[in-house]
Amino acid sequence: MRTTKELLEVMLKNICYMEYGLCGLIGVLLRHRKITISEVDVLNKYLSDELDPDSDYRYYWVEGAKQPRIDWLKQQIEKLEQTK
Repeated sequence: MRTTKELLEVMLKNICYMEYGLCGLIGVLLRHRKITISEVDVLNKYLSDELDPDSDYRYYWVEGAKQPRIDWLKQQIEKLEQTK
């Protein structure tokens, strides 16, 4: 299985397929066989752990807005690179 960093890179590389949010993108990646079911679990847990659980919004960012998600994915990838 790929590392969390590698999985976030897959998400970033395929952000063009995102319609609503990062969780939806995970489902798209699974349907297109770009990630496995066990990798879905890793990504969902990572998002759950790293995003604010107290957010009052259904979406952490504006629904469908790609740039804030791109920025967040890049920050997370950089953070994981530094913790090697």
